[in-house]
Formats: sequence, structure tokens, C-alpha cells
Amino acid sequence: MRPFDARGDMKSATTALRIGLTWICLAAAAAVISGCATPAHRIRKQPELFASYPAEAQALIQAGRIDLGFDPGMVQMALGSPTDVYHTRNEQGEATVWVYRDLSLDYSTSHHYLGLGMCPHGPGCRLHACSSLYYSPPPAVRHKSAERLRITFRGGIVAEIQSLDRSAEHY
Repeated sequence: MRPFDARGDMKSATTALRIGLTWICLAAAAAVISGCATPAHRIRKQPELFASYPAEAQALIQAGRIDLGFDPGMVQMALGSPTDVYHTRNEQGEATVWVYRDLSLDYSTSHHYLGLGMCPHGPGCRLHACSSLYYSPPPAVRHKSAERLRITFRGGIVAEIQSLDRSAEHY
């Protein structure tokens, strides 16, 4: 008698779910990219404001870059809306901190072996991988975010820019 094996049905269901989630994520990414995700699009939305900026600032904004002395409108036009906004107060006074993060999705799966079925190693085998019935739940989708840029405004202008150095070695 053949032991019950649910691997085939569970794997095909998991594969279908992964494919569906991938298409949904690709569609969402395309919508973001084609939307207001570029400096050019944000400039087209506010051409008069952009024209009021100095030529050096305009060149940086078009390149999606910022510099010290920029106001929040200039930063937003160059980089878009921040992921997080913090308000701080310390000995130096009050400040507003804009944080930009790289967002991504993490798909992880885990397999739960139920320990049922015939084992080719004989009775009493304690290897979970020998189970012929296993359950694989749908992938867990977690949002991962890595901070890539932190901008501090003091008195309404950029006073500090911190960026993540991805080339640095981490031990």
C-alpha cells in the first residue's frame, strides 16, 4: 500500500500562489514607476515652482539629487515623499528628519513535516525528511526596508544629509 503523499497538491498550490503574488507585485511596481516616482514627473506637476529655483538647484533636482540649503519643497521635488518623518528636539534646537528607505518584499516559506508515512530507513527512523506527508504553508510576505537616506531640516532648510554607504564592508 502506498502512503499518502500531499506534496504534489501543496507544491502546485504554493507555486500558483507565488506566481500570482509575483504578478501583483510587478503590477504594483509598474504603477509606482510610471506614476510620480521620477523627478521629471514631479517637475511637470509644479513647473512654476521649479522655475523659481536657482539654476544649480534645478540641475540637481532634475538629476534626483539634493544639497545643503534646500527647502522641503526642493527635496520633495527631487526625491519624492519621505518614507518616515521624525521631529526632534535637543540642545541644538528643533529639527525635522526625513528618512527615505528602499522597500522590498521578502517571500519566505517553511515546511512543516507531520511525521506520517513509510520511511525507507525502517521503523523508528527519526529523520523528519523521511516523512512522506508534509505541509508547506503559503509563503510569508514580509516588508523589508533598508534606510538609504536621512535628511535633517533645521530652520526650514537642509542642514545635514546622511546616506548609507553600501560599498562599506560589514563585519
